[in-house]
Amino acid sequence: MEAESDQQQPRISVRGIVMYGGKLLCVRQKQYSDPSSPPNDFWNTPGGGLEPGESLQAGLAREMMEETGVAADIGNLLYTQQFRHN
Repeated sequence: MEAESDQQQPRISVRGIVMYGGKLLCVRQKQYSDPSSPPNDFWNTPGGGLEPGESLQAGLAREMMEETGVAADIGNLLYTQQFRHN
């Protein structure tokens, strides 16, 4: 059993849903993996990891601006998901 200090801290990320003209805005992302592996791009809604101490709303607003250049109005929380990577 690992000591508590040896365990990784959870990484919290946020994603936003942007609808415009009946279409869902998505961003193409690259999965970071072994350089010798074939590309593993995927599509996702805009967002990313929170900075330490950052609120969900502030983090999403920052990520939306960074990824899309849009100063988004952040609405209500839609859902949460927990994922553990081993």
